[in-house]
Amino acid sequence: MRRNMDTPSVTEQRKYAVLDVSAARQIAFVWLQTAKLENSADFGLPEVDDRYHIWRVPLLNKTTRERIGEVVIDARTSLILQDKST
Repeated sequence: MRRNMDTPSVTEQRKYAVLDVSAARQIAFVWLQTAKLENSADFGLPEVDDRYHIWRVPLLNKTTRERIGEVVIDARTSLILQDKST
């Protein structure tokens, strides 16, 4: 289902710091670089969980494409939630 482009997205309505998939992936990539894992993992499709005000960015094994974890980002602050990320 496509969103009407005249209607603000949930992330825009709630004035989140992380507004879209691209921004969530970029934050997750920096986190992977810090852990020196940027060459081991790839990303699935990030999704915003507006109930908990977080973004979930799935981590996939680059070779097998299996899900190996996720990076959880606070949508309001753009900080990684270390205790929820795997």
